[in-house]
Amino acid sequence: MSGVVPLVHGRAGLRRRAVVHDVPPGISPRRERSSHNDDPAVAGCRLSRQIASAVLAIPLEEIARANRGEAEICTARHVAMYLAHVIFQVPLAAIGADFGRDRTSVAHAIRRVEDQRDRPDFDAQLTRLETLAAECRALLGGWRDEA
Repeated sequence: MSGVVPLVHGRAGLRRRAVVHDVPPGISPRRERSSHNDDPAVAGCRLSRQIASAVLAIPLEEIARANRGEAEICTARHVAMYLAHVIFQVPLAAIGADFGRDRTSVAHAIRRVEDQRDRPDFDAQLTRLETLAAECRALLGGWRDEA
């Protein structure tokens, strides 16, 4: 067909062959669909990672990394999960999906953060993080209040 734009949509099969769709002229090759950024759970996780990264001085890429990493990186990831759940009210399963972890791993991370609150320095820092995250949530309209 002349004037048809091939669009590689993804990969399929065991050999990971490209899935190609023909898009007629005049139609954008990208589908108009709501972005995952519209999802409050994803936005809450993303924002909590940004806050933890900025305040704890851990690069965002390290927090998002699939493996465990060093203790400081794990703590920052755990704090981000904690903020996503406590402040942004994101369910554990959604946090797990966004961070690439199981919901039970997320629950463990949240318990670890809560256990560390016995240390006054950590508690003070976490309180500041919670305040910052709550202010961000309020500025964004306080989504998920209905949940």
